[in-house]
Amino acid sequence: MNEVKEMEYGDKSYPFTPEQMRHFSDTRKNRRHYRTTCIPKKRGGYRTITMPCGMLKSFQRVANRIFQAYYDAPPSVNGFIPGRSVVDNARIHAGMNYVFNSDLEDFFPSISQARVWKALQSPPFGFPHAVASVLAGLCCTELYTLDDPRVDSHEKEWNDIDVVWKKTGRSVLPQGAPTSPILSNIVCRGLDRKLAGLARRFHVNYSRYADDITFSSQHNVYSPDGEFVREFRRIVASQGFTINEAKTRLLGSARRQEVTGLTVNARANVPRGFVRDLDNLLFVWERYGRSDAYAKFMSRYLRSGKARPGRYPRMENVIAGRLAYLRMVKGERSSVWQRLDGRFRRLCDFQPETRAFYLDTWTVSRFEAVSGFKLEMEKSEYGRWDCRFGPEGRKVFVCMSKWCRTRLSRILDAEDADALEEFKDKYHIGLCFEPYPSTESGPVCGRYFWMIFRWTPNQGELPHGLLLKAASTLMTEEECRALVDELDLKPEHGWSVPVSPEAGGGINEILLYPFGMEAGQLPF
Repeated sequence: MNEVKEMEYGDKSYPFTPEQMRHFSDTRKNRRHYRTTCIPKKRGGYRTITMPCGMLKSFQRVANRIFQAYYDAPPSVNGFIPGRSVVDNARIHAGMNYVFNSDLEDFFPSISQARVWKALQSPPFGFPHAVASVLAGLCCTELYTLDDPRVDSHEKEWNDIDVVWKKTGRSVLPQGAPTSPILSNIVCRGLDRKLAGLARRFHVNYSRYADDITFSSQHNVYSPDGEFVREFRRIVASQGFTINEAKTRLLGSARRQEVTGLTVNARANVPRGFVRDLDNLLFVWERYGRSDAYAKFMSRYLRSGKARPGRYPRMENVIAGRLAYLRMVKGERSSVWQRLDGRFRRLCDFQPETRAFYLDTWTVSRFEAVSGFKLEMEKSEYGRWDCRFGPEGRKVFVCMSKWCRTRLSRILDAEDADALEEFKDKYHIGLCFEPYPSTESGPVCGRYFWMIFRWTPNQGELPHGLLLKAASTLMTEEECRALVDELDLKPEHGWSVPVSPEAGGGINEILLYPFGMEAGQLPF
């Protein structure tokens, strides 16, 4: 695993140790290294997501690479396979008279640690008993379920539920771990083999995308009491799964036939409502401006039940994602995609090369000395170290690159004061500006944020010293305005100018003003 980790993370990564493997492979102990949350389902209820954190996630990413190298997916399996998508899964059933859809209930929680352990000892892996036991423990954890009868999306929003977790005592594949998708396919090899054989016997098409099972044919063999359906139910039950009756249905050619979210009556295509909603949103943007379009977008987003407090997406990112999905389904030659994509690019003056850039940078230690603020590190409820600075009630959140967060987390967990001072001397903190795409005249709008990052000489020169002009003394209003003008920080960007030294002027105000004073109001 250490060889694969070096390929994944680079030769400077720390190797795994036997003590770490023993600790994380114990499902009774590794539960605290997971973060569990619940998200609303489209048709009501909640889906429990269990995500690994820190070192355990690194273990699972490396193990995932190993499993992918061994597993050779059959043509009928399209979920979690590189190079395959929902489009490939839907095309198998395009133009058929009958489409029979079914779903496996509680797919990941149905796969126990014992089944994973047994699958890893079987071909093509053939791992020894002890190795398979450690790998199965690394990739599984104890299952917790919501113990609250009020958990119903029709009664309460997900963020209003007083979550109570109930311990089940079962170790299963967690939904949200990097290894769970590939391991679910490995465990389901017997299911796929038997269902493919059933499809050949009755001359029908078969495919599986995660827990979605689909059969299709020109002839009807899907009578509820018929031999095909009875044999299908027997195979699923023999493999340790349960059929979700609410999602089991037969669709004829006279109805809209859907497979993994795509219509397949004539060919694999997105539903009409998908294109209509996207076209309507772009029309509102063209006719009435971005503000009205964003209001329409947010009203739909909030009604969808997917909204999380303080974590609202950018409209431009959502539209770009939907256009990318439309291109994947229809192809780049589609006139519909070309028309919508052209309108979107004209609206936001799309510039693929647009990136955030640094306005000013310091080493972390220099920043603390100049500003008088100490960077405050605290562990969030999710077990992740976060960084802020500023006076009480006006804390500013500081982003960190992935490399810096990993390095800083190790130092803080070890409580190594010398290593922390060395980190502050070597690493940089920068004030960054990310422009938003816009066609409006005047200054370019965007967002400001602080970032801790690692600078290397091949990145070129970094800007520094502009805001340090305010370091020695508090500035007058005129001096402060001159500095803001020199930095080209316009009020339209969200900046304000301190009115006088008595009102708290000086570099501290310059550092805090672009962020609306409260960290909860940050745009990210």
